[in-house]
Amino acid sequence: MIKNKPELILFDKPSSLDSITQLNNMGFFKNQYSNYLNEYPNSNLIFFDFTKFKKINDQFSHDIGNLCLASFGKILKTVFPDSLLTRQHGDEFLILTNNSTEKIAQKFDECKKLIAKDNDTKLIPLVYGFNAGVVPAEENIRESISKAEIMMYEAKNKSVTYLDFDETIYDEVIKDKGFLKKTSQAIESDRLPLASRTIYQANRIPTEIIDVYTRDIENNKLFTDQRLRLLKESGNLRKLDYLNLRKIILSSAIPCGRKIIINVYAHSLLNIVEPFPRFLATLVSVMNNNPEDFIICVNVSDFNDNYSELVEQLNLIGRYGFEVALSGFELNENNPFLYIWPQVNLKYMKISPSLWKIAKENKKYYSLLNYNVQAFLENDMLPIFMKIETEEELAFIKNISDKVLFEGNLTDKEKHISFNRN
Repeated sequence: MIKNKPELILFDKPSSLDSITQLNNMGFFKNQYSNYLNEYPNSNLIFFDFTKFKKINDQFSHDIGNLCLASFGKILKTVFPDSLLTRQHGDEFLILTNNSTEKIAQKFDECKKLIAKDNDTKLIPLVYGFNAGVVPAEENIRESISKAEIMMYEAKNKSVTYLDFDETIYDEVIKDKGFLKKTSQAIESDRLPLASRTIYQANRIPTEIIDVYTRDIENNKLFTDQRLRLLKESGNLRKLDYLNLRKIILSSAIPCGRKIIINVYAHSLLNIVEPFPRFLATLVSVMNNNPEDFIICVNVSDFNDNYSELVEQLNLIGRYGFEVALSGFELNENNPFLYIWPQVNLKYMKISPSLWKIAKENKKYYSLLNYNVQAFLENDMLPIFMKIETEEELAFIKNISDKVLFEGNLTDKEKHISFNRN
């Protein structure tokens, strides 16, 4: 006896549809998922998400946000009539469709035209956008949704409408998630190792300054560009910066006669979860060490937020007796350093290898760097050239000034360092 295939139903009864979009609920979508794949084995799964939906709600209202959701639900039913559609939750939508990826791309253009039409006819007061991830639908619905969601977020990060499944991108994202999970756990349990280097004068005489920075759990470089973005977005960067400040400032293991550079990111000082002024005041109230033994170095690269508030936090650090340094200096007019410098008593400025190496090869940048270094020195701010590896590189920075400081493998290998609490 031949067993009949389960009946494929594209839409649930009206009373069970999502009240805003009139699309299926997630339970119905899951129930019909296998039936659709049985009917159309080579289907694709699409994961949609509005572009900046929160901004729509905040600027216009939740009612307007709901109007946009209703508009999109109507449009999806029009453009994908033979597909299985659902509003997963919020501004997230799923479509299981037998359309090819080429046809799907055309349908995305149709969606955009219909969104514009809804705006032209005053059904909605704005033209909203969307991002999407498109993947081959697999029997495992959870895995398919996960892959489509990852591709959607990658499309959002790249500011493109959609991305088809790319195994390389997917593997990288999974790797990033693994890194983030391990690092988050290591931060919570305070297991990330610290490394240090001594800062040297240009004549190779060691100073009393020790630069301290964090390594990953394998004792490798932690802050690649991609990892830094992940740590910022997840909130782990602020947690790590606060952890290091607390651990080092309250340590009973500060070497006598040494100054410790504690590196933090500017974004952490503007944290609203645990406000920095309150955090720092609490530290100072219980610390036994002298604040003058610490240099708090704030990285302002990629910082384009509230400069005036950052200046307040930097001056607060100085008022508590800590010395203040900056890193992330660049030779362009948009660098926040140009705004900060006149308003903060800075003691040190780190010069990154990406900056001084360009100046080493380019006369124009050399002139700019030389001019700025002389200005720093005239204002009692000591430049620290980072990652000096060869005698030639040392000669280059000494040619700018023999008063500058440096660190790198030329004079000092990286050392493990630990800070015990009192």
